[in-house]
Order: sequence, then C-alpha cells, then structure tokens
Amino acid sequence: MIEELIGDNDVPKGLKEQADGKLVDHFYTYDGLLINRKEDNDIYYIGDSKYYKIGSKPGKESVYKQYTYARNVIQWNLNLFLNPEDKEDEKDRYRKIQLRDDATEGYNIIPNFFISANIDPVTLSYKDRTIRREGQENICRQFDNRLYDRDTLIVSHYDVNFLFVLSLYARDNAGAKAKWKTDIRRKFRDEIQGMLKDRFEFYAMTAHPDVDGEKWLKENFQKVLGKTYSPFLNKEIFSLALDKDDKYKADNDALIASLKENFYVVKCPLGTDPTANIAKERQAVGETSSPAADKGKYLTCLVRKSEIGEDDNDSAIKLYEIFHSHAAEGATYIMLNMPSGDISQVKYLLPIIDNEIDGYYTIKSISFGTRTKIICYNDTQLPVKLPILRIKIGNYHPLDQLYTQGIVPRMANQIWDSSQLNKLKANDSGYCTDEIETISANESFSPYDSPSILFESDYIETAL
Repeated sequence: MIEELIGDNDVPKGLKEQADGKLVDHFYTYDGLLINRKEDNDIYYIGDSKYYKIGSKPGKESVYKQYTYARNVIQWNLNLFLNPEDKEDEKDRYRKIQLRDDATEGYNIIPNFFISANIDPVTLSYKDRTIRREGQENICRQFDNRLYDRDTLIVSHYDVNFLFVLSLYARDNAGAKAKWKTDIRRKFRDEIQGMLKDRFEFYAMTAHPDVDGEKWLKENFQKVLGKTYSPFLNKEIFSLALDKDDKYKADNDALIASLKENFYVVKCPLGTDPTANIAKERQAVGETSSPAADKGKYLTCLVRKSEIGEDDNDSAIKLYEIFHSHAAEGATYIMLNMPSGDISQVKYLLPIIDNEIDGYYTIKSISFGTRTKIICYNDTQLPVKLPILRIKIGNYHPLDQLYTQGIVPRMANQIWDSSQLNKLKANDSGYCTDEIETISANESFSPYDSPSILFESDYIETAL
C-alpha cells in the first residue's frame, strides 16, 4: 500500500531487487539534499515500512539491513562508472546520478529511512500527519566527523497517520495519490535536511586565484577526506560539512583556519547557493599571496578557425574545434612566433579563442623545432630557418567563468604569471583596448605586400 503511494515502479534491477537477494520496500529518485536545484540534482531515496506496535523502535537487525541496502546501492552506482558498458541497459535518470565525486573523493548523501504507522488514539483523525522521530536517527560510520565518507550512513524514522494512508489508498483517486506522493517526498527531504542542519555546519569553499584547488585537495586529502564534496554547478566550489558536536570544535576551527590560507571559506546553509557569499568574501579578503600558490606561468596562444596542429599520431589536424570544446588534451600546438621570457617557467597553455578565455591546459612538454620561411626581398625568394615551439597539451582546467572583456589577439605568445591572469579576470588587464582593432579568431594575419618589406609567403616545418 505505502509502496504504491511513494515509490517508483520502473526501478532497475540491482537497486530495489538487489544482487544479494534483498528486496527494498520503497525506492525512488528525487531532489538531492545538498542544493535546492531541480535540474541534474536527483539522488536515490531508500525507505522501509515497519508495522510494529505504535511507538516501538526497529530492531538492530532491521537497522543493519537498512545500512546494507545503502551499501548495495553505492556499489551498483560505482559499477556504472567503473564499468561503462553496464550503462546501456539502465534507465537514464538512475544512470545519470554519480554518488562519488572524483575531485574530493567524497560521496553524496543517500536519504535512508523507516516508515511506521501511527494513529491518534483519542481523535482517530484521518488528517495527513507525518512526523520525524527526532533524536532517533541511526548512524553507521567508520570515521568521526566525515559526513561525505562512503561509510557514513544515516537512517531516519518517520511516523505516518495510518488512517489517512488507508483512506487515500481506498479512495483510489489517482490525482489525490499523485499529490500526496509529491507532498510526502518533499516532506521527507525537508525533514532529512533539517536533521542534517541540526548535526552539521555547512560551508562553501573555493581556491584563491593563485591556487589550484583540485590539486591542493589531492595533496592534502587526509585533512578533508569525507568532509568535502562538489555538488554545485561551478565545480571549483566545494561543500564542507563539519560535525557540530563540541568535541570536534577545536579540530574544526583549526581546519577552517588552515583552509582559509588557500581558500575562500564561507558559511553556506544546506540547500543554498554560495555564489554571492563567496563573491563578498573575495572582495573582503582582497589580493592573495597563498602558501600553496602555483608558481607556474601561463603561455598564451591564439587559436584561429584555420589553426593547424597535430594529434597523438603526429597527423595534421585543425585545432579550433577541439580547443573550443575543451578536448585538446593529447594534441600538439605549434607556436610559430617565439615568446619573450623564460620558457622553462611555463606550466600552462592559455588559449584565446574568439577573443575569449574560459580555461587553460597543463603543458606535458615543450620541444623546439624549426620552420623554413620563404621571404621575398627585391624579387628574390630566400629560405630562412626560424625556431618554433611544439607544445604537447595535457589536461584541461576550467576557469570560474567565461571572460571576454579586454581579450585581444595581441595578448597571444606572451608569458604571464598568475597575477596577470587575475588582473585580466578582474577586468584590469593593463591593456588599453580603446584604440585597438579587435580581430576575431577566424581572421588570419595577411602579409604586408610591399617591395621594401620582408614577408612570409609560405613555410615548411623541418625536423630539429
């Protein structure tokens, strides 16, 4: 009866009917707990009906079984991404959910709960009444103060008015049933969020402009393992959850102080968007010089629609599309004009595409080559060998947004440090663009057609 009123009826095998023979009473997908966003925010909900004597608690065996349900669901979800070929047979909305976050190695929270029947013995009311049993949550964990750990599992308990549910089921009113399903799912979510707010303090954090946040998390994972997760649309912002129990206060304060050396950290009530608070914190903190600042420099490059490079097999390819779709990893960018400065300090390639920047690539390697430039002087064609850079492209790092203000082609072939990039992101690039003709990336530079000026008519690259 309860299953028809709250559960999904198209659950893939392995979630409700589990591989070890266990059968979950109620299973459905609904809005996740960490953010109040409708799109791409579903999470699995696991429920179990317990019709005991009114007010009694589930036994230890039932609680343990509820934990096992969740562990089986986690493994089923992991298998989707560890074994991509298994995805084909699964329902889309179940397959799209990814519990494990690769950046933080944290796990999303799976709502898990018991449902028991209750009756008001005095009034025998048929009103809709659902109550969470506060203080009766069951928590299974391997480590303390790690909400986002795979082994931290929380089971809540709710009492529903049995007479209301019985009458709703008996009336067989499809509209009333659908409305209650929507209402009770929202109620369960709100109540579980309330329980988490009571137990944990939630923060949002994002790295200082001169720090690679994901790299810092990987290098310091023991400090934040199980405490951080990435639920936001902006994947450079992370959620931090800390247990409110007084016994963790000293450790929590020390962790936040340590994080603030390299991150902006703000309180972020569960379900809220942290963007505005982080922007205020950025302004309050001002320019940073972080202990974990990445000292590597950026080599800027211009990617025109006609730009030619090489793929993994050293075959010629057009680069514009793969740069535009952030898929240039493995390709080789050939820089024809040598930048000034110390190339040995360069770690990243910053492409300018259509007078915009939105991310950069780690440089795997830089090698030198030569090109033969045919020049024309006094009606005589002369071959001249000039140096080029062959830049092997590594993984992509997105910036926090797309930047267009003040981006011009003449910024290409320069070596920047992080402060120059940060100034540009703050619309303070130091370039005066008022009198500069902006050239979009699909326009190539034409040679000067003058008998007194050397110009390039063609070039042939030769091996070094």
